[in-house]
Amino acid sequence: MLSNLRLLKSVMEDNDWAIDAFNFQFNNYDYVVIVELYGENEHKPEYSLVELDFVDIDDLNRHYQIHANTRGFVSLDVKSFREFFRIPYGDGLGNVIQGFKRQLGESIPSQIHDKSNLQKIVMVNSLSRADSKDPNRLYPSHLANTGNRTIYNSNKARIIIEDLYNLIIDRNELSVCFAIDPARQRTAQEILRNYADN
Repeated sequence: MLSNLRLLKSVMEDNDWAIDAFNFQFNNYDYVVIVELYGENEHKPEYSLVELDFVDIDDLNRHYQIHANTRGFVSLDVKSFREFFRIPYGDGLGNVIQGFKRQLGESIPSQIHDKSNLQKIVMVNSLSRADSKDPNRLYPSHLANTGNRTIYNSNKARIIIEDLYNLIIDRNELSVCFAIDPARQRTAQEILRNYADN
C-alpha cells in the first residue's frame, strides 16, 4: 500500500539525504509529511523502513510521528491517530485507516523532487531537531572544523546555502554553523574567506 517508501528510501540513501518531504491531504486538512531515515545509533522498530512525521501546515508545531513500511504503519496507536487527524468517533475506523493509507500511498513520491518554501522550512526544522540544534538557527554565519559533519548539518546546508555546501562537499570535517540573528548571515564567499583568514 505504501510501496513507494522503499523506492524513496533507496533514492534518499543514494543521494545522502536523511529526510525528504511531500504534501498530503486528508479530510480537507493539509500536511507536509517528512520521511526520515533512521540514524546509525537510532532505535528502529522491527519491520520499520522509515519514520513519517505529519506536520499540520496550519500549525507547524503540531505534528504526528509514526513508523512505517510498505504495508502500512508499525505499532499504530489508534487513539492518538484519531485525535491528530480529527477522525470523528463512529463505526468503520478500520475502513478509515485503510482509506488513509491508500491516499497516503498515492501521495508518496518515488523520487526526490524540488521542494516548496514551506517544505524547506519544515525540513530545516526537522533537521535542526535531529541534530540537537535550535530550529531558529537559520542563517549561515561561519564554518567550524567539527571533525565529522553530521548528515543533518549537510542536509540543512544543502537546503539553505547550497552553493557553500557544494564547495565543501568533500571536506567532511567542516560543518556550516547557523545563527538565530539574521544580521549574522553571510554569503558562501564571505564564509569561505573568513574561514581561510582564521
